[in-house]
Amino acid sequence: MEVEELPSELELALSLAHSLLRDIAEAVTASDKLQCIVNASKILTTVISEAGRLRREEAERAGGKGSSAKGVGADDLVPLFIHAVIHSAVPDLLAQLRFCDLFSG
Repeated sequence: MEVEELPSELELALSLAHSLLRDIAEAVTASDKLQCIVNASKILTTVISEAGRLRREEAERAGGKGSSAKGVGADDLVPLFIHAVIHSAVPDLLAQLRFCDLFSG
């Protein structure tokens, strides 16, 4: 089985998401920690959305009918987000999430 290389835009987005997730350890308040997660999700959602748009355009140019789905769903976002969380190596991730659970309104 051959491993495909990631497009440079996806690599950049994942790198940025990793960085944003690692910032959880530096954030002081629960809302700041949660904002790091939201920002990482936004980056990944934007990249998935753009990749879908490019695939639809490519399919239309090739004479085929592109998919009419335009939104980003959980089937797209969750695996990429899990990948980002695992590879970001957030120190004491469970403690960080527990802190957010206890102290967020």
